[in-house]
Amino acid sequence: MTLKEDDPKGTEVDSLLAKSNSSRVNGWLRGSAVFASLATLHIGRFAVGTLVNKSLYTVLPFLPPPSPALLGFRGVLQTIGAGPLWQVGHAASFALNFWAVSKGGRIDSRYQKTGGVPQEDEYRGLVTPAGWAFAIWGVIYMGEMAMTGYMVSPAAAVAPSPSGWLGRLAPHLMAAHACQAVWCAAFRDWARPAHLFWLSATSLSSIALCLNNVHIVLASVRNMTTAQYCMVHLPATIQFGWVTAASLVNWNSYLALLRKDGYISVTTQIFLANLSVQIAILIGMGVSWYRSDPVYGLTLAWALAAVCSDGGKRAHKSIPPESAGALAKMSGLGSMLCAGTSIMIMTGLVEEDNETSHLE
Repeated sequence: MTLKEDDPKGTEVDSLLAKSNSSRVNGWLRGSAVFASLATLHIGRFAVGTLVNKSLYTVLPFLPPPSPALLGFRGVLQTIGAGPLWQVGHAASFALNFWAVSKGGRIDSRYQKTGGVPQEDEYRGLVTPAGWAFAIWGVIYMGEMAMTGYMVSPAAAVAPSPSGWLGRLAPHLMAAHACQAVWCAAFRDWARPAHLFWLSATSLSSIALCLNNVHIVLASVRNMTTAQYCMVHLPATIQFGWVTAASLVNWNSYLALLRKDGYISVTTQIFLANLSVQIAILIGMGVSWYRSDPVYGLTLAWALAAVCSDGGKRAHKSIPPESAGALAKMSGLGSMLCAGTSIMIMTGLVEEDNETSHLE
């Protein structure tokens, strides 16, 4: 007795499962798109308020004014709930970001068990950090929580005022959270057959651009306290530096897929991998030097050292060993250059005409 190879019931079940997965993915993307649209709307409202250098409550008088009560638990809740719109928007966007990151099923979630990207993995690009480098995500997530806790606190609502630098950070952080939610939805296996893996790389690059705007605001602050530096400036800059490197890693993963599918040659992949490392070096040194911020350079140095440690290894032997070795050496040199630039800033060898802050 033989079994039929084409089982109508089995085919129907597979079709239903495919539709279910497609519906789930589309739901992710629709939800992320809706939030990104709302974030853009709030950013526009904030921009209007900034032009007149007043609170959003002046531009939108129908919004309830922030409560002046700061005493007791009830007063704290009233201040947060009826506080400036940038506080409410930042808290909501961080909540979405936290939920999106906690959802399983992303490609990187399976790398936690392997201690990094396996050599035989098809998503492994030539620019891939060693597994130990990803420990920085723990520091980033703790810093994000500390920063969010401070920014939604009553103290941040009252002093400095909503028109101050904390309020100017909020729209860029909200946009970064929205882009991260999109990345969490896109960095999944469904994007591979759909030829949409570029979406995750684009989303990660967008996060880096948003955090660059955050860093521009931070670099202009002249009255930052030590607490504000530790709870806002430090975590935002570390995340900015790591996401800058991570976006280049994501693009190299996309290049690996293009190479595997025959869209680009090995020579092109090697050239673009070297170019991405050079870009990371120039950005790491340039941003740190121009904005006199050693933290950014040290974060890029960490990432480049991890790429050097990994050595551009490829299990399928399609990349010449000398090319992988040259890429690793360039990454190591770049790590030393970024670290050296940061050390020069910290020791005062760089004239601080563009000093980021004067700590009180």
